[in-house]
Amino acid sequence: MHSPQITHLLSYLNQTVTSAALESPQWPALFHLSQRHGVLLRLYHTLPPSLQCPLQQTAQSLTVYNWQLARTLTHLLSTFHQANLPVLPCKGPTLALTLHGDLSRRTYCDLDLLVDGTDAEAAQSLLLAQGYCLRDRTPWGSDFTAPNGQFSIDLHWQIAPPCFSYRLDLAALHQRCRPLPYLGTTLPTLSPEDHFLILCVQIVKDSYFDRLRLSQFCDLADLMPKLDPEQVLTLAGNNLRLVHCALQLTHRFIPLTLPLPLQEEHASYSDPIANRHIDQVAATLFTERDPHQGIFSLLQSNPISSSKQACLRALLLCQHPHRPSWTDLRLLTHVVGYALTPNSRDRTWLSPHFSHWGLSYLARPLRLLHKLIQMLMPRLYPSAHTPPPTPSSAEH
Repeated sequence: MHSPQITHLLSYLNQTVTSAALESPQWPALFHLSQRHGVLLRLYHTLPPSLQCPLQQTAQSLTVYNWQLARTLTHLLSTFHQANLPVLPCKGPTLALTLHGDLSRRTYCDLDLLVDGTDAEAAQSLLLAQGYCLRDRTPWGSDFTAPNGQFSIDLHWQIAPPCFSYRLDLAALHQRCRPLPYLGTTLPTLSPEDHFLILCVQIVKDSYFDRLRLSQFCDLADLMPKLDPEQVLTLAGNNLRLVHCALQLTHRFIPLTLPLPLQEEHASYSDPIANRHIDQVAATLFTERDPHQGIFSLLQSNPISSSKQACLRALLLCQHPHRPSWTDLRLLTHVVGYALTPNSRDRTWLSPHFSHWGLSYLARPLRLLHKLIQMLMPRLYPSAHTPPPTPSSAEH
């Protein structure tokens, strides 16, 4: 059972709110939840005009911010075009325009750009030359901060870590992309089917790192009427398991009306491992956690539960629910690479002397071990990490 505040938010988003809730909305809780889950603009537009006033100022600020990011996107696309670097925008303004026809109904806080892996270095150099600062780099993409520090750009040559079966094919995405008129220009945008698959992959990926938000489910639900279900099934290929998992998880919170062929495929699908993972994710979706913990958030539960969750997440990444295949060896190579390949945070954390001694390969395992110890110590020795009572509390 959800708290009354969460139940109210879901009823507003699903437009099933009762007259009693409309008469006495719990604004502080709704405001906090809707901002945290990226659905404030959606909530604002589902309210009757008489109840929009408490959210109006924030909604207007978010809309202005959306317009600013859209203008930045058009400038970046022009810059990439002049440099002869193929690029496609993903989510952000283009998804807002695809779903709603305007920028005021969907919240987004950054820009996502897709490039080919062979152009990754050139694309990063171009962004650096434009004044963007590299914040982090992974084997599948880089994060940049804008010169004014107000937003970030996620540059992707893949959408998810190598352990996920979905792989970007930029040339194929370009062939299926559609022109989107915007302010006298044309934005290339992903087809609804490609946007759908990417959203499904990101829902499953973010469920692993406790970064899921209701806005992702809303996007998936809004895309449904625009899909060609036959093409979705064709494009999904070996990623059908991720699609089914994302659909099931979404349906827990936002009712979905699936197109008939997709509905038949989904109804006949059985995956006990995915069902257990979905139960765990649904139970903790509204629990506030540190998003920077990533996979280490598993350690917040007891060791047995943590081990079960880790095994479930690994098994869910296999392409087929009932039979492993040789392609699933990518899971092992990803785990080894994750444990050994240093990223920018590892290099910053490691003493410069280690690099001088040729020991930079130790950066990743040492920082992971340090992070693990920091999280386990309060659990192993709770008394040593309990702050002493203040004088006022001791008196009572």
